[in-house]
Amino acid sequence: MAISHLISDKNVKGHDEYYKSHAEAIKKFKEALEEQANGKYEPSELISTLGNRCECLQETVDKLQFNNETLEKACNNFRKQLDLRDKEIARLYEVCEGGRSLSAVQKDRACMLNDTQIDQIQRQVTLLRERNAELEKRLLENFSKISTNTAFTDIDKETEVLTRYQVSLDKKETELTLVTKIEQLVDSLNEEVGMLNKELLDKKKSFQDQMECVIDSQESMRNHYETELERLSYLLENDQFEFQQTQQDLQIFSQDNCYMREALFGADQRINSLEKQILEVYDENECLKSKIAEYSPEQPMI
Repeated sequence: MAISHLISDKNVKGHDEYYKSHAEAIKKFKEALEEQANGKYEPSELISTLGNRCECLQETVDKLQFNNETLEKACNNFRKQLDLRDKEIARLYEVCEGGRSLSAVQKDRACMLNDTQIDQIQRQVTLLRERNAELEKRLLENFSKISTNTAFTDIDKETEVLTRYQVSLDKKETELTLVTKIEQLVDSLNEEVGMLNKELLDKKKSFQDQMECVIDSQESMRNHYETELERLSYLLENDQFEFQQTQQDLQIFSQDNCYMREALFGADQRINSLEKQILEVYDENECLKSKIAEYSPEQPMI
């Protein structure tokens, strides 16, 4: 809210005033050129008009730098508001849960899920034991009908199969507990990654909008001054002193343009560093997913 208010109220008004003053200065400059062409103004007066215009440009650059500093301060205030909001959410969780922290509530929920899975596995174990008892009963009933060696061989085979299945179920139970813990960790990391992605995308969009506005204004100003300087060079080619003064003004303007480009390059580097942080978080998420795939249990074959 603070950033949007700052952009909509202060910066937009500042840009409107800048464009109005820019249009008025261009109009006066054209009138001065026409009067100089008609013989009303001397070249020295025209050079002084050009110097005044360069001073106006320097004031505009100072205003843009001040607006950039105010935006940085607004971003810092927004980060502080996010930290306060997180603390308030944690406090409200403690109030709703009777003084318990958010981490304790999440831990209890994870324990409940683990207990339900353990109960299901225990039910499967009891069913298998009942099946084992039933098979032993059938084997005892058929014991008198078949030979002793064959009966004991079948019992040993069935017992071996059941013991293997019991071992696989125990292994599956331990793997399920480990997988649930890893899934909880991955869910929490995914939530944090989503929040970071949203924040980084908003910052990137705001920086790109500011960069586009500054670049467009600088390009239009540069094109205009290049055309005007070409006209001046044509009009003032017979007067060497005024022509040298115009070249000095052009060098000052090119230096100011270089300073603005360096500032834009620094903002681009900050955006690239934020994108690298997003890629690192995505790599960590993929590593955790691969670990979950390695720990996922396979169904035993009887």
